[in-house]
Amino acid sequence: MPSHVLSRGMHFTTGVREYEILKRLPTGELQIKDIATNVYSAKPEEEIIEALFGNEIELLGDDRNQIYLKALLKKTGVSDLTLLGDDDPRRAEMERRRTYVLEVIARRLNKLTKESLNPIIEKVGCARGDIEMAEYKKLRKEEKAKVKTRPSVSSLIRWVNRYIKSGEDERAFIPATKARGNRDRKFSGFRGNGGESAGISEIDLARRKARAKRAAERVGEIVDETIDEVYLNEQ
Repeated sequence: MPSHVLSRGMHFTTGVREYEILKRLPTGELQIKDIATNVYSAKPEEEIIEALFGNEIELLGDDRNQIYLKALLKKTGVSDLTLLGDDDPRRAEMERRRTYVLEVIARRLNKLTKESLNPIIEKVGCARGDIEMAEYKKLRKEEKAKVKTRPSVSSLIRWVNRYIKSGEDERAFIPATKARGNRDRKFSGFRGNGGESAGISEIDLARRKARAKRAAERVGEIVDETIDEVYLNEQ
């Protein structure tokens, strides 16, 4: 049985009653909800697993989570973590997202807000050596390649929601680079009246690359939001 067989959002039946797993409580128990009566209760995970093996309950699965996860995997193009080599930049980014998100999950926050998440970003960022975006922008190109930035609050919220909606599958941390395409803007210059090649200035080129990067990131966000709307509105 997979280690994540009992995850948030999954449904199971016992007798004629249907229940939904809501979350893991600080006690280690699982909070469940009776779908018919909307009554909340808590059960040890071991008890539910034993009942599952004893055919006392039927696991309905996490179909919505799986639909959402499949959409994510189609976007990333990576269905197996073993496909990411140690030198693959996507693995480093996946580990970065994973570290921040799991710290949020461990805190068991009631709400994801700027006030609750900024201390986590500060703690994890210091531990990892990630820097603030304002500091990152001051670095030279060769220096930027050696460091990682701390995520914004909105990015962290998106990562957390993606992880939860996927059934807490770590493949949800893989960046969707497949959907973003090549972020490097290509410029070949143009011919002036004198027949000489008049190239764009470095400052203008940097500005255009920055705008292209922001646009590409926004496209990725729109794709994420669209997946959320299409596959999760019914939950």
